[in-house]
Amino acid sequence: MQFPPTPTTFSQLFMTLVYAVILSRGSEWIAEGTERLYARLSYNWLGSVVLPLMGVIPDAAMVLFSVVGKDPSVVSETIKVGIGTLAGSTTMLLTLAYGLSILAGRCDIEGGKPVDKQCTGFSLKEQGVAPNDTVKKSGIWAVVTTLSFFIITIPALQTHGKNDEQPAFIAMITCIIFVIAFCIFMFMDDSIQKQKREEYRKQLLGEIAIKKFENSTNVGVIKRSLDTSPLLTNTTTSDEKALAFGKIWRNKAKIRRSERDLAALKQEDESEEEDEAIQEGSLGWFCTKAAFWMLAGVAVVTVFSDPMVDVLTELSNNIGLSPFFVSFVVTPLASNASELIAAMIFSKKKTKSTISLNFSALLGAATMNNTVCLGTLLYLIYTRDIEWHFTSEVISTTLVVVIMSIVSIKKVIRVWWSALIFLLYPIAMFLVWYFDSVLGMEHW
Repeated sequence: MQFPPTPTTFSQLFMTLVYAVILSRGSEWIAEGTERLYARLSYNWLGSVVLPLMGVIPDAAMVLFSVVGKDPSVVSETIKVGIGTLAGSTTMLLTLAYGLSILAGRCDIEGGKPVDKQCTGFSLKEQGVAPNDTVKKSGIWAVVTTLSFFIITIPALQTHGKNDEQPAFIAMITCIIFVIAFCIFMFMDDSIQKQKREEYRKQLLGEIAIKKFENSTNVGVIKRSLDTSPLLTNTTTSDEKALAFGKIWRNKAKIRRSERDLAALKQEDESEEEDEAIQEGSLGWFCTKAAFWMLAGVAVVTVFSDPMVDVLTELSNNIGLSPFFVSFVVTPLASNASELIAAMIFSKKKTKSTISLNFSALLGAATMNNTVCLGTLLYLIYTRDIEWHFTSEVISTTLVVVIMSIVSIKKVIRVWWSALIFLLYPIAMFLVWYFDSVLGMEHW
């Protein structure tokens, strides 16, 4: 399904941009709805199961629609969009997002260790980040789950892609086992859940309060609104409330700077503001809105992934590139834009705990790609009798995962490492091109 038709390269480029923006917005809605729901309800299963599964839906949808609904005569081309999305998403998160996180979260190194919240200027050698042991665990999971790739790749090398149904089925079951085991690990590791929940809650508290009461001018009303907000729990400290309150009035100060305006604001009638505060949403309404954005995002991603696959395939054919390379770059930017932004926001707090949470999230996303997205692709290969000729893509992706998992073991990652990490992104694409075009591995 493609709408509207795109007969020319220009129209294909234009519609690629349009679909990318739409899919990016859908992905943001999924992430925002899930994070808000988790920040308020604080159930471990939301953070360990729902949050990672919802996060992988945009990429999984691209993989699914690279085969579903496609004519058998073109599946061999369209499926390259799916494998490009899978490999590109993992590579982008573990290179671009990871490197940007190091730059944004860098702190001055004193005595061989980065000092939280202390950053003076810029230094490649004297600044860096220090991930904790949680990141090492996430790295191990990312590496272990790549085993599913080889369960189908090794037999496919022996049969030249023929009769791949049985290896695909075994690899698919392995993916299911891995994703269940990973979710159980996330559920049992309470330290990860607690930190993740607190970070989301702190971030959303200030945002919701400012948005909700940016037109309010009464101090008492805002304080009472914060106390009764559905986002707050009994564990919210007075410091956190004070921080949210300060954000509100700092935001107001940027708009109303003159003393005359401030004096006039103090004399405004409080009755309307009291009514506004009373209308603060209940827990049920808050969760309903979060669920609505989640479902709206899923609907958008589901509807527009199919035409995105079609237009990327046509664009690739017109410009003479494999659909793999086009989707490797384009679709991850559309589906993971919110994760790139979140990585920067978390890292800018410049603490060991937030940088560790960020790295764990990126490695966790790679793990979900290795299980859910790959499992979806394997299901299609098993049910549609599709040949597996993706050896070069498997080698490239696995190499990135292994290297970044080794980097994550380091006690201190200095800033200069970010340059090497960034280079992994083009190197990963070059390896696929070299293996396929030079070594002739395209049909392996």
